[in-house]
Amino acid sequence: MGLRSRWHRARSTLRRQLRPGTIRVNLRQFFQMTTVILLVVVAQLTITGLHELSEARILPSSKTEMAIIGPVVKNDIFSSSPSWPLPPS
Repeated sequence: MGLRSRWHRARSTLRRQLRPGTIRVNLRQFFQMTTVILLVVVAQLTITGLHELSEARILPSSKTEMAIIGPVVKNDIFSSSPSWPLPPS
């Protein structure tokens, strides 16, 4: 039996095993939602970066700007729930 026929048999076997567990996903809707999520992440990182640069006095800022940016950084949804397991302390 040649390598090509073995590969074909392995591929078709894998396809038969995986096919029943798959679901159809509307790709347009999937990418629209991931775009929104990524835009939220970019906005959060940008605001956090501006806040950190302002605290380090690299960028000038007023008390009004810090009053607006501060609560956004404090309520950061990405740093409050890590997506990886933390080592025991």
